[in-house]
Amino acid sequence: SVCLELIDNGLPEQRKVNAALLRLGKEQGVPIVATNDVHYIEPREEISKEDVSELHFRTPSEMAQLFCYAPAALFNTGIVADLCNVDLPAGKSRMRSHLPSEVNAQDA
Repeated sequence: SVCLELIDNGLPEQRKVNAALLRLGKEQGVPIVATNDVHYIEPREEISKEDVSELHFRTPSEMAQLFCYAPAALFNTGIVADLCNVDLPAGKSRMRSHLPSEVNAQDA
């Protein structure tokens, strides 16, 4: 099954693309989902001028507020989430303990 994905990390370009995706989905009968590009759990306290994107984990209520204009996308996202079967052990980190050798630690 194919879906069109709405993402909003605070970039004006994404909002334009999202509007076009909503139109395309309606015209072509393709379902829309709302997703969140997560790079870190908590919002950063400082965001550089070059990095204006918001890449933190959002709660369901934050997602509902962010995508209030696309309730069907939120509903469809719930359907996709219900289809996922992930079992992560509590209290056990799944994060890498080291960086790949090609990544400079100062750049991370």
